[in-house]
Amino acid sequence: TRSLCDWSSDVCSSDLDAADAFAGMWMSVRFLDWRKGQYSGKIKARYKRMFPDHNPFFFFTARGALYKLLQSMTELAPGDEVLVLGFTCEAVVLPIKALNLKPVFVDIETESFSLNPRSVKEKLSPKTKVIIIQHTFGITPMREELLSIAKKNDLIIIEDLAHGFDHSLFYKDKTDSYKLLSFGRSKSISSVFGGAIMIPELKKNKKLIERLGTVQKSLPFPSGFQIWKLLWYKSLTVLIKRTYSWFF
Repeated sequence: TRSLCDWSSDVCSSDLDAADAFAGMWMSVRFLDWRKGQYSGKIKARYKRMFPDHNPFFFFTARGALYKLLQSMTELAPGDEVLVLGFTCEAVVLPIKALNLKPVFVDIETESFSLNPRSVKEKLSPKTKVIIIQHTFGITPMREELLSIAKKNDLIIIEDLAHGFDHSLFYKDKTDSYKLLSFGRSKSISSVFGGAIMIPELKKNKKLIERLGTVQKSLPFPSGFQIWKLLWYKSLTVLIKRTYSWFF
């Protein structure tokens, strides 16, 4: 996460200060500007730099992004299995269950607190269709071994980068995996709320990209009040941290 912050210093910092508070207040005064979509192109370009040859799709939450990704995969049917880390958040599991897919929990290994390749092999079955490789705490998992297992078994690969990640892995990466990002309050790159799915721009993904584009356009845009609240969050955080000891 630290290397990611160094690389993207304008969107990631170790702490909030008065400058962040004033920036948030100024943005909240002009909150309607954020409904015009004028910044969408800039955000998209930023993430295409981080993930070259990928098409980004942005959603209000990461769990919503995962839900829409799985829902848009026509090759999945109710009862199909998704391998997930046993040491994870319910936000990963809820979209799977909501789509009547079956989460299958895999043991961790203690170097990266991510999927244990041996346990992955033990949990494979004819119904296994998807594997979610979690970069727990932003630590790179046993990625090459896990990718090899997934490819040998023709699994759909989703890399969960919500905690953070080593950006150098993906700058020149040609792996055919979908990348899940979260921009929540506690994440390394935060916009208070938000999530994204990065889809590799490959011929076989053309229909999926079209479906996700249609889905994204059909979703309601956050209200002006919701945007205003999100823009005030950083300013209020600075104020609360500075005055918390006055009352407690």
